[in-house]
Amino acid sequence: MPRQVRWLTKMESLEPKTELECLGKLAEECGEVCQAIGKILRHGWTPEWNNIKYDNRRDLLKEMEDVEKAIQYMRDKIKEQG
Repeated sequence: MPRQVRWLTKMESLEPKTELECLGKLAEECGEVCQAIGKILRHGWTPEWNNIKYDNRRDLLKEMEDVEKAIQYMRDKIKEQG
């Protein structure tokens, strides 16, 4: 009998399922916030390279939103276990 394969949607495949996955996701996202902050400290809020203007504020806000989501996943997982 052939095995049935159910393809995960993008959100299902990205959502952490276990406590360790939640911790890993939170650590990864915190690292990305640190990286965005480092870029701002090195290059400023709106640097320009090769006539292209970058918005490091927008990048930092996006990374902060990702951290907030990762915190919520972790919070939910802790409540599940506890």
